[in-house]
Amino acid sequence: MSLEAYRQKREADKRASIIHAARRLFSENAFRDVTTATLAAEGGVSTATLYRYFTDKETLFDAVIEEFVDSIHATLHSFENQHTDGLYALAITYGKLLGDPEFIGLMRVVVAEAGESTSFKTKIETADYELFNSAFEREIRARLPADTTDSQIEQASIELSAMISAQTLLRGLMFNEFSSEAEIEAIVLKALESWRATWLVEN
Repeated sequence: MSLEAYRQKREADKRASIIHAARRLFSENAFRDVTTATLAAEGGVSTATLYRYFTDKETLFDAVIEEFVDSIHATLHSFENQHTDGLYALAITYGKLLGDPEFIGLMRVVVAEAGESTSFKTKIETADYELFNSAFEREIRARLPADTTDSQIEQASIELSAMISAQTLLRGLMFNEFSSEAEIEAIVLKALESWRATWLVEN
């Protein structure tokens, strides 16, 4: 490895370490309670180094959300390449994301700061709703009759995702209650059973 490549890797590792620490801290605390000094200490760098990578706390949180969105993109890309019977696997992936305590913690920050930092809200909504809804609509379209309209496909997708989010994300946000993987699987199975009873009519 050349000296320049080593320097670039070290810089990338420092930035990743800061973001990783910030993701945990922001998911566990109110935005206003997380100080730059704490962020630097948890990231294993000095405050001066933190400011070299991020101009302020808002910029760092924005990077946390950006990384989270990128990870969802990667998950969905992997999902598309690996799963043939996609609806159940997609619903499980969605349920586990929305039931993840870290994701719920970040969502709390997004909701609390949305008035001042709309970019946070926009990015995470894009990750949550637009990315997954597009995947749900693709899977649902393959299962419904060919004459099903786009608006019906959209409605079917909204209904399924809403049933899952009500028992995962909303439960966590409102009551600080989190489901185990086994409980999430049960939630998804029940949601799919209800959804199929409504939308998949046997010939």
